[in-house]
Amino acid sequence: MKKTKIKSKTNKKNSRISELPSIKVEAAKFSKRIEKKIDSQKHGSKIERNLPPLVSLDDTSVVKKKPPFTTSMKKRSNSVATINVSGLYQLDKRQRFEIYKRRLKTKPAAKNTDEAVQLINNTLVEIEEQYAPKKDSKFCTINSKKYGRMHPIPEDRIKFNLDTGITEMLAVGIIIYVYGNGSFEIWTVSRGNFIPKKILTKSGA
Repeated sequence: MKKTKIKSKTNKKNSRISELPSIKVEAAKFSKRIEKKIDSQKHGSKIERNLPPLVSLDDTSVVKKKPPFTTSMKKRSNSVATINVSGLYQLDKRQRFEIYKRRLKTKPAAKNTDEAVQLINNTLVEIEEQYAPKKDSKFCTINSKKYGRMHPIPEDRIKFNLDTGITEMLAVGIIIYVYGNGSFEIWTVSRGNFIPKKILTKSGA
């Protein structure tokens, strides 16, 4: 019995020894597979790095699709937004004032002080009739300071300065200097640390 047990043990050892070459072959194959995967990953990363650069949004060669109309209420004062046809959006005072300045530049020049005052007031009425919301509009009821109507400068706010010989038109936040030849300048009023700034100049005829 002892001899048979010894023979079985030796047979098992011999079988394990005979299996070693096959295990080495499989291990070599497995290592090659891993190396191939690593190489493929490296190659793939190289391909991604060699991709063409992203096109800048500022590139004029790229055709940009423009929206049919603008509906954003976050417009700056120097860019006038368009009115939505459905009436959901209206121009506020700042946007209408930008249109007012552009319209003044296109108007014929005045010849004297009286014509300049009429030009300033009549153009404002013209803009407000065209773009200002109505009094019963929900925009006026919610925020009248922002969407309310701008009115022409009344006579009691138009004064002739004897020291300078210039007619001064006083409005909310601005002052207009009208000269005898029909030219005028629109300035912002200084408040606290804010320095007056010229925002429009129009020469006379």
